[in-house]
Amino acid sequence: MKKLIGIFKSEELALNTIESLKKAGYAPEEISVITKDEVKYDALKNRVDDEIIENPDGSSLAAGAATGGAIGGFGGLLLGLGALAIPGAGPIIAAGPIVGAITGALAGGAVGGVAGALIDAGVSEVEAREYEDHLNAGDILILVDEDDNRREAVYDSYYRNESLNREKFQREVTASDDVK
Repeated sequence: MKKLIGIFKSEELALNTIESLKKAGYAPEEISVITKDEVKYDALKNRVDDEIIENPDGSSLAAGAATGGAIGGFGGLLLGLGALAIPGAGPIIAAGPIVGAITGALAGGAVGGVAGALIDAGVSEVEAREYEDHLNAGDILILVDEDDNRREAVYDSYYRNESLNREKFQREVTASDDVK
């Protein structure tokens, strides 16, 4: 399945994108996040800890105090962030389905760093190398599987939240609008 990947300079833009994707119908476990920047990782985690979560009964609590199924907002995704060591790429911090692809590639003895894991996940080699370069520069990648029913919402979210590859999403949205 094709991956839709956005590249974000700041944790704020990444968090806004994650929230937009959730509103578009993506469950936290369908959203992958990858970064090599520990400062941005810590900022993402701190933001999760400071999030105010509204309960179904209308009351609210801080995410840092939430436990088990009560965690909402970004917590379900970002609490799963973990450090991985990839040969040839060094440490990365990842969450979501991409972690399975990365760890599977490592267990199978595959090499090639993050780019190799992305290629194994269905990303073209040229794009995978570009994404790895962005990771090495400290950017944050957000990945979701392409879905015909949510594609336009993903394109819109990546574009509005200033994905560094947003021109790709503007062009594709415009092309699909011309078809309608």
